[in-house]
Parts: sequence; C-alpha cells; structure tokens
Amino acid sequence: MNWRSGFDAGVHTAAAALLAVVMVLTGSASGWAADAGPGVDGRLVKGKSPIVGGRVMAYRTIDLEGEPAAISSPSGPDGRYSLDLEPGTYYLVASAVDMWTWCGQNPVTVTGSERPWIGFSLVTWSDPVVRPVGDGDMEGRILGKVLMDGEPIEDVTVSLYFDETDGFRGLGFMRTPPTGPDGIFRMDMVPEGSYFLIARKRGTGRGVGPMMKGDLISYYRFNPVRAEDGQEIEIVLPMVVKRLDRDIHSTGFAKDRTGFEGVVTDTEGRPVQGMHVFAYLEPDMGHHKPAALSSITDEQGRYRVFLPAAGKYYVGARHEYGDNPLPGEMYGHYEGTPDHGLTVESTRFLEGIDITVRRILIP
Repeated sequence: MNWRSGFDAGVHTAAAALLAVVMVLTGSASGWAADAGPGVDGRLVKGKSPIVGGRVMAYRTIDLEGEPAAISSPSGPDGRYSLDLEPGTYYLVASAVDMWTWCGQNPVTVTGSERPWIGFSLVTWSDPVVRPVGDGDMEGRILGKVLMDGEPIEDVTVSLYFDETDGFRGLGFMRTPPTGPDGIFRMDMVPEGSYFLIARKRGTGRGVGPMMKGDLISYYRFNPVRAEDGQEIEIVLPMVVKRLDRDIHSTGFAKDRTGFEGVVTDTEGRPVQGMHVFAYLEPDMGHHKPAALSSITDEQGRYRVFLPAAGKYYVGARHEYGDNPLPGEMYGHYEGTPDHGLTVESTRFLEGIDITVRRILIP
C-alpha cells in the first residue's frame, strides 16, 4: 500500500469512527446517497440533544453579507438536516431559536455529487450590553468574556478586523493579550467604526497561523460590531472547536480539487514533522501573505495544500509562521524549478512535490 492510499484510508476510517458519536461542529463521513446531488447533510445538536427546526445557511463570502446562497430544510426530530448546493465554496452557519453557530470547517467546498456530513453544535448568544463610558469625545471600548461550554477559558486572543478582504488572517487592526483564567478581554480606545470580531485559541500557542484541528474559534454572532465614541460594548463569546485540519477534506480526499502534496524531509532524507508548506503568488515569498498553506506535516512529513485557483505558485516550507525565519529554524523551498515555482492546472492535484528543509541563520 502506498502512502496516499494509506493516508486516504486513515481519513475514511477516522471519519467513520467520528460519525458514531455526536461531534462538535464538523463531523466526517460519506453521509450521502449514491444518487444524491451535491450538497451537505448533517445533524444539529445542543450538547447531546438534537435540535428540531433548525436550519443551515450557506453564504458565498466570509462576511455573511447579503442573502444566503441556499438554506437547508428544517432539522427533523433527530436533528438531521439536508442542504442542496451547487458545486463551489461556501461559508456555513446554523441557527435555531436563540441559538447560532459558525461552522468550524469553513470554508466548505462542495464538488461533484459529494455530500459531506457536517454536524453543528449550536450555542446560545446573548445580546450585547451597550452603555455610556464618558462624554462624547472619548473613543469606544469593547470588552467581555470568552466561554467554552459555559465556562471561562484562558489563552484566547480577540481580534478586530476592518473587513473580510484578507479572510480575517493576520493580527487584525487591534488585538487583545491572551485572556486569563477568568476569560475576560478588553479593548480600549477603539476608534468609531464597524469591525469584525474574531476570537481564537491555537493549540500551538502562536498568535498567528492557520487554525488546525482542536483549535477554538468564535465568530461574533452580531458582526460587524459598531463602536461609537463614548460608548462601551460588553459581549459574551462562546467558543467552538475546529474538528478538521484545513488540508483534509471532510469526505476524505477530494480528487477534483486543485492543489499539490508531498513530503518534507531534512538533508539526510528523514521526514520532518510540524512544518507548514506555503504557496505564494509572488516569488519574493517572505514579504507577502501566502495564498494557501498546509496544516502541519505529520510524523511521516506528509502535507497537502489546497489552492484557491489554478496558476503558478511559489512554494516553500518552514516551521514557524509570520515574520522572517528565526535563527536555527527549519526552512526550505521547492527545488523542482530554479525560481521555486509550481504551475498547477485547474482541478488537478499534483503528487510528489517534495521539499528539503535545513536549519538556517545559525549564529
């Protein structure tokens, strides 16, 4: 058995096991009939109880602006829903009376006749509390608490973004220090304006980088939030769990996606775990944000990168994320072309894009 088939089999085995339990946010299984069209199916729960009459909505953009592209049938007595979708990429949310949640697998890509199983664990959102904090010349303030299963949670960073242009990546316009055991956060001197508020807790402990399986996220239910001079907004942010890495498709391996895969090794040919592989649109990779990146490589050094579109990308790998490589950090480029560029055709997934990394900038 080659590593691809073993990897795919492992994904399907894990997906089948997860489907046997109620999953938070993103469950994985084949979950569609042979003659079904494209779309998603799943189950809505609160805790361990099914939600009846809830709906899942699919949006084309991350800011959830405008009317949804599609709305599911109401969930039944067992909490199950069905949502038919044209092939494409969507941002999913689920709602019921006084409850709402963001899909931890966003963005979700629907291809062919696949119907991935995506479960949602809904949480109750309270309305924000707005009160004056001084005269009208003062800038605004946003404060509140982050919760997981109703309990305060520490090491969560809350960020404000002007808009969704960059997919809410990076540090944002403003960012809080990590929360303490009380889960409280606070932003002072917030200029008047509208912002998107996102809270994250990464298992890596890093302030930036891709969200991975097991990380926590909260997309504020009432985004965009409006800050006003002399006004304080107090909110509660329930967190949800991300159940899949970005480079493992919910139904296994989507063969008609655009991207590439390979293995990261050191100069002795040994696999390197914990690396990210980056794809940039510009050859000077260190000065731009990547167009796509993998989750961390596994113990065999394997990775996958799903690309937003066909085209030429410049490929590199490193252990950290953001800023310039640190002294002693493992770092390398794709060496299959002189400029480290890789051209990927539409709906083609390239194999064997292996990368060798070495420690650099050692004093």
